[in-house]
Amino acid sequence: PDVVGTVIRNARLNQRFPRKGLEKQRIKSRGESLIELYKGIQKESKEWRDEKIREIRKADSDGSLRSKKLYLYYTQLERDMYTGERIELDQLLHDNIYDIDHIYPKHFVKDDNISNNLVLVNKEANNHIKQDVFPIEESIRHNPKVIELWKELYAYGLINDEKYRRLTRSIGFTEEERADFIARQMVETYQGTKGVANLLKQLLPDSTIVYAKAANVSKFRKDNGFIKSRLVNDFHHAQDAYLNIVVGNVYFVKFTQNPLNYIKKEWINEAEDYHLDKMFDKDVKRGNEVAWIAKKKRREREP
Repeated sequence: PDVVGTVIRNARLNQRFPRKGLEKQRIKSRGESLIELYKGIQKESKEWRDEKIREIRKADSDGSLRSKKLYLYYTQLERDMYTGERIELDQLLHDNIYDIDHIYPKHFVKDDNISNNLVLVNKEANNHIKQDVFPIEESIRHNPKVIELWKELYAYGLINDEKYRRLTRSIGFTEEERADFIARQMVETYQGTKGVANLLKQLLPDSTIVYAKAANVSKFRKDNGFIKSRLVNDFHHAQDAYLNIVVGNVYFVKFTQNPLNYIKKEWINEAEDYHLDKMFDKDVKRGNEVAWIAKKKRREREP
């Protein structure tokens, strides 16, 4: 226990007091970054640029630019990413009109990175065209208005290399990519956690170390209505530990320690076999081991 505590304390100290020369530089705000990019848009008039810069500066100062929709609205030059049509600002925050879509669908990978994977689109058009598939359909990628928009955004630096590559890609995911998406939910990169895991492995050599991503546990807690509050429950740490065991075990039983083997030998139908954003919607079993019984079936079994 003392050794484990030392590893954790050292990791925390390194985060709080980085070694000399590794201090983080000040990160520009979203508004500052956008304003710099808008200054470089030469195809529009100076009056247009000045007006947009005022809008962005105001949205940055009052906090409204923290809205993903509003930020994407400006990075997309006020256009729908899949149709190229203009988006009216007064309709932007109407949830029944515009929505945020994942270029790499949540079906395959949990990637909410706004710079790489999120786009603002007309909700109705997205539901009827894209429908959780990749690559983006040809009807979108071959639309001249959309092609022109993507090239323009890329040229002005409003979308980065990775987002442009994902938007324009014409081939589907390889088996290795699918396996890597799954593996990301089952590995840990935080050095403090890896250090503790290595110690546990030395102390318990016959054990298997299974990781659970904090984001997956948090989603599981939210979806199932588990309240995390020190004021409500003195045992919230114990509950956290249990939920981590449940979530980690579900992923481990479903995919084992070799996701590529699962993809090559067990994956059959991408619409049915697994959905990384809906892991608990269906039973999770492997042989005689049952990791999860879906909520609907649990209700059916209740007297």
